[in-house]
Amino acid sequence: MKRSEVVNIFAKKRTEEIVLTNIALVSRQIYATCHNDMTLYRIQMGYPLPMGIGLALALPQRRVIVLDGDGSLLMGLGALTTAANENPKNLGLIVFDNECYDNPGGLPSATAGKADLAAIARASGVANSVTSSTVAEFEAALDGALAKQELFCIIAKVERTAPEEEKIPTLPFDLTENTYMFLRALTDAGLIKGWREGFSRPLRTTK
Repeated sequence: MKRSEVVNIFAKKRTEEIVLTNIALVSRQIYATCHNDMTLYRIQMGYPLPMGIGLALALPQRRVIVLDGDGSLLMGLGALTTAANENPKNLGLIVFDNECYDNPGGLPSATAGKADLAAIARASGVANSVTSSTVAEFEAALDGALAKQELFCIIAKVERTAPEEEKIPTLPFDLTENTYMFLRALTDAGLIKGWREGFSRPLRTTK
């Protein structure tokens, strides 16, 4: 299945979730289909899941969904064990697994060989971990995951980026502006307090 098909399904299901995306094309696709200001885009490889764990633990009243790629997750597999041991029931992970690194020209990742990310997640302790290879499988897996308050991991097997997907416009803001947008949205929703632009001090969550 195509990455865009997975994104479109996710966009239909998204409600009030906090969403974090990795640095790949999925960030632009999410912006184009279901942007709201409670989204952090283009998080560097290896860091989307650790950031998602921290946010989920700090804000247990709001679901956090991390959209990552196979290459990025493979750089930080230890985060799966942390997620399992902390077990934030409001955290979900969706991995777009195209079995390659798109930007360097499609070099194969470990999942093009023997690595099975869903099996690795289950072995790490994330019991609700599945692989979906078709649109129907992904939609069923996402519906099932969103219906529960439970840590989940869905590996979505997608094709390598198609040329038409590359034509999606880039984000109309830089990462610094995105951070301010994100913090404003959390503040306006009453999820954090004590933050304002140009003034740095520790944030407090509201529970």
